[in-house]
Amino acid sequence: MDAQDGFRPAPLLRMRFGLNELAAVRRAVLDTARRAGVAADRATWLTVAVNEAASNAVRHGGGQGWLEVVQDDQHKVVAQVTDPGTVPPNPIPEIPATPDIHRPLGLWLMRECCDRLSVTRTANGTTVSLEILLHA
Repeated sequence: MDAQDGFRPAPLLRMRFGLNELAAVRRAVLDTARRAGVAADRATWLTVAVNEAASNAVRHGGGQGWLEVVQDDQHKVVAQVTDPGTVPPNPIPEIPATPDIHRPLGLWLMRECCDRLSVTRTANGTTVSLEILLHA
């Protein structure tokens, strides 16, 4: 996580996961978000978004991923899901798929659940950053 002036907050949560750990990822994110002061409903939305990103990492990113959650200031919590997969860039859809338009809904769902979503792709893998404000 890049921060201003070289400051990098200590992670509230860091874990490696695969298919068998997705339920543990959900429990850990919800608990971590609540302990950081995220309102219950917003913590649930963050958990939904992280679950989608982690599921995508397992399915499209080589079967595993890494999760890191930080509170980088007193206003927001950021979850980053990283995997070794390198997929072609897809724009984040503005609207969900309809029965006559077939496209994945994962990025749209993540964007709807969070205050900010970014996807970074490098030769070493993909990182999805999901940001939620503590009080919105």
